[in-house]
Amino acid sequence: MAETRLPILYTVEEVADILHIGRSTVFTLIKQGKLESIRLGRSRRVPIDAMQEYVNDLLSESRSNRNG
Repeated sequence: MAETRLPILYTVEEVADILHIGRSTVFTLIKQGKLESIRLGRSRRVPIDAMQEYVNDLLSESRSNRNG
């Protein structure tokens, strides 16, 4: 069976699609420091780990709001 490998860097458009949010929201999250990104030439890329960290932060925030 062939191994499926995920990319480690995603475009802003791909991140928006994966997280089901708008492209401008992704840029806002990056600007606010809530979603880490890197510059590659004139492009911006988001590491897969940064997306996972952002989702984990949302989950932690949601759990603390339920328990608080």
